[in-house]
Amino acid sequence: DINANQAIISEVLAANNVSKDQLILIHCAAGGRAAGMPDHFVAQGYKNIFYLAHAIFIDAQGNFTFTR
Repeated sequence: DINANQAIISEVLAANNVSKDQLILIHCAAGGRAAGMPDHFVAQGYKNIFYLAHAIFIDAQGNFTFTR
């Protein structure tokens, strides 16, 4: 389960050879579980980590909207 599990997310990033300069957006569909994640990855040397604090809705066609 990848949900807010820093160790699993770190493994996935490493397994996929994600560059420490790659833009990474962290989002929690249910609320604030992922809010502390950016600090963890910045400490590991990732430079472009951002937390999306608002809901995102994606339809079947891939269209998306952000809400507050």
